[in-house]
Amino acid sequence: MATLHIRVLSSSIWLLLFLPFATAQDSGQDNSAQPMRTWQALGFQQLSKDFSNDQIPLFQGLNAARGTWSMKAEVRTEQDPKQLKGTLLVQGHPQAGMIPMWYLNWQADRSEKVTSYVLMAGPDKNRFKLSLVRIGPALGKTKDKASIPRALFEGKWNQEQSTISWVERAPPTLAGTEPVQRDVVSEQREESFEMAITANGRITFLNAKNPPNEVFVRAETVEKTEEAPKEPTLLAGKHSFKTLSEIDDPRIEPWIPKQATEISLVCNRGGHLARYKIQELQFLKFVDSLWGKSDASAHKRSEMSGEGEPVSSDEVARRFKRAGWAPLENATTYYGPSQSNGAITTYYFDRDAGVVYHDRGYW
Repeated sequence: MATLHIRVLSSSIWLLLFLPFATAQDSGQDNSAQPMRTWQALGFQQLSKDFSNDQIPLFQGLNAARGTWSMKAEVRTEQDPKQLKGTLLVQGHPQAGMIPMWYLNWQADRSEKVTSYVLMAGPDKNRFKLSLVRIGPALGKTKDKASIPRALFEGKWNQEQSTISWVERAPPTLAGTEPVQRDVVSEQREESFEMAITANGRITFLNAKNPPNEVFVRAETVEKTEEAPKEPTLLAGKHSFKTLSEIDDPRIEPWIPKQATEISLVCNRGGHLARYKIQELQFLKFVDSLWGKSDASAHKRSEMSGEGEPVSSDEVARRFKRAGWAPLENATTYYGPSQSNGAITTYYFDRDAGVVYHDRGYW
């Protein structure tokens, strides 16, 4: 199945409207895991106790939908609506990335055109604000990205009916850019539709108003033909491990030496804190190896301020306060390679104690 792809380069969900297609990464928990019935289990450790729980069934339904479905649809044409059959590929997970995202890619049988729906949820006061970007219909490998239709919608979840009501919204104007030209200029031509999502993952598009050509008037999944692939576990909260071999989180494993023992972690959506024991020579060789195999660092190692210099115990204590670990008394600062989006790992190694604290940011 051809796929329209999207790359998220910023925590701002609106930038999706202006970005080219890239690989949509699908990360998350194994589908065989127990249902996630709390926001903490869904990876949101910082939400307050009074945060509304009414959208948890939505997240559960989207997780259950992950995989490939056969789908029947009715789309708008210049003449009469057309009945189609095809497939819907659902990817995504609430614990992956800075904000939860799910990708729904529709393709009719014997058609090369794909329509991609990107559903996003961002915490806003005591509930999640829902947004949707529709990209296409368009050829999956088209080179003229600017010509691909895009539309932005805001959603409202109805817990009793298990539906999201989507209403089209004009995209915001980014600083230094010209306003995006749009066809919809009045409420009379404003597009809207509903999306029903059941607990077992069945998705239905219905009650469409003013859809453009080749877009759903109505559609519903029929049967799941392929389950989502098994995924590594994405850790959240506090964890302890004896050795690195016990950790199966690709965001964490590459940044800890394989010889590390007595590992403690504090993990959230934006990064993790780690504490572990290791011998000095093993640690220094590990840091050197990170730089030796990374040609794509946004900064040279010689440009990293504080590299190889001592750091005060007070600074270490402030940085790792939420972990509750005792401050290192004789720590030296080291860095891992940096990424253009700001991701970096800062290491604090106390050679007397044989202990490392590190702080890894994903963005």
